[in-house]
Amino acid sequence: MWVQLDNEQYLGDLITFLEHEGYRVERVSEREIAVAPVPSSKRFDVMHLELDLLLRAWEAGHQGASAVCLIQRP
Repeated sequence: MWVQLDNEQYLGDLITFLEHEGYRVERVSEREIAVAPVPSSKRFDVMHLELDLLLRAWEAGHQGASAVCLIQRP
């Protein structure tokens, strides 16, 4: 899955947060990362929901930041 961030100044913090939560993260561009859970044996719909919930929790601690989980890269 991919995550797009509205402000690249938060990218490093989001990467650290998701890695701490057990995700492999690869930077794709200034505002986009590829994300995969470790282990990756979960059902896709469960992975998508879990990642979306983590992003909402991260946003709550980063006022003004917005992250969107995408199933396919645009």
